[in-house]
Amino acid sequence: QRAARDLARAGVWTGAQARATEALAHDPLQPAATMAMADVDLAGNHAAVAEKRIRALLESTRPTPHERAIASQRLGDTLDQLARFGEAFTAYEAGAQTLQSSFLPNFAESGRETSSVLAGRLIDYFGRVDADTWRPDKSAAADGGDPIFVVGFPRSGTTLAAQVLARHPNILSLDESDPLGEATRHFFGGNDALDRLGKLDAQAVAHWREVYWQRVRALGGADGQRVVDKMPMNMLALPLIAKLFPGARTLFLHRDPRDVVLSCFRRQFVINPTTIDLLSLDGAARLYDLTMTLMAVYQQKLDLNLRVQRHEDMVNDFEGETRAICAFIGASWDPALLTFSDRAGLVATPSSSQLAKGLSKDGVGHWRNYRAQLAPVLPLLKPWVDAFGYPVD
Repeated sequence: QRAARDLARAGVWTGAQARATEALAHDPLQPAATMAMADVDLAGNHAAVAEKRIRALLESTRPTPHERAIASQRLGDTLDQLARFGEAFTAYEAGAQTLQSSFLPNFAESGRETSSVLAGRLIDYFGRVDADTWRPDKSAAADGGDPIFVVGFPRSGTTLAAQVLARHPNILSLDESDPLGEATRHFFGGNDALDRLGKLDAQAVAHWREVYWQRVRALGGADGQRVVDKMPMNMLALPLIAKLFPGARTLFLHRDPRDVVLSCFRRQFVINPTTIDLLSLDGAARLYDLTMTLMAVYQQKLDLNLRVQRHEDMVNDFEGETRAICAFIGASWDPALLTFSDRAGLVATPSSSQLAKGLSKDGVGHWRNYRAQLAPVLPLLKPWVDAFGYPVD
């Protein structure tokens, strides 16, 4: 059943079907195999079959709470494909509420700072700092050797951008391995640590750069390769990136805020300080508002080498936008970039099976199908809809 699940995530439908069929022959309600077979059904546009399969599982006592949450989310996708959007949203809510019951109490007891709390603290801190303190020393920039950072709110197109660049023969994509993590934990734990980051001298910068590159080498990085470091919420860590890598090029992906928030709520992620906020529509919208407010502050206070990249533009003019991205990062354009879907199944993100199908406009404007359900958060998102130039309707 694990093989069936992994093959389904990778979009290898024939293999997933074979493995799931084998598992279900021994255990007709095995949850992982049932979900894999439902994914196969959905990929083949057999949503009615998938609905029947998933409801049978949900009506049984077999699933654990986590498996029940996954099944509810999959039922939502099934109903979405059947254009029964109100029922689909109810299924998504059921899955999210199951995860809330499982994770929120323990997360609260742990005392860990959620990304929404961190973003609020950073807005306050950087709203008050002297911009000169955070202006990077460009003389310390590596000559074309700094990483290429890809950031953006989850479900904004960061995986697509990273996988496109990963097809370049001279680029290594790290696929959310987070070599910046140790430095981020060191400097973002409190305002005193941020003060130290602002005053970082050349010796300390060299030390933390080497910590980063040691991690990259451990992940398979080699001399002569450009590194694409894609961690969407490293957008919160841009002051650290500016200090350690003043010559770095950063791609900031954005997408219609209404599609982003809806998509985050519909998908299920590994629970962490960011994704805990995505277990409710209101939490996802609040986190989006806070992170975009913080990005606006960063763009005022930090001398960032930033390209703002609209996901919809990549969908509409893929080759033109990828050529522009290559020009921005100082890489030659290569036709291999057009074959990004060949590698998509190797990436463990909620986008992997979608990218395996190739470029699609299916998600553009999908929020309109859930206009009534999104109504409570639309006022919070409207300023960003306007700021990024999306139509009101």
